[in-house]
Amino acid sequence: MSVVLSDKEFDVISKFYDYADKLYHHADEMQLVTQYKGEKINYLATLRYKQLTKEILDKKQQESKSVRGGHLKKLVK
Repeated sequence: MSVVLSDKEFDVISKFYDYADKLYHHADEMQLVTQYKGEKINYLATLRYKQLTKEILDKKQQESKSVRGGHLKKLVK
């Protein structure tokens, strides 16, 4: 059983499949862009976390050095 399509029907169906194909590829590209953005956000968040952690550790080290230095000064006097 074969279906005979008019030129107009064939053109409409052809355009529909072209549009569906473009939409599929666009969705795939958007998924990749979203995935990239998500990875970039995670990377930037990790960098910021490391920076904050380093700042906190540096601050604690300086506090401990100043406390130790203060005790030494008191002992020397």
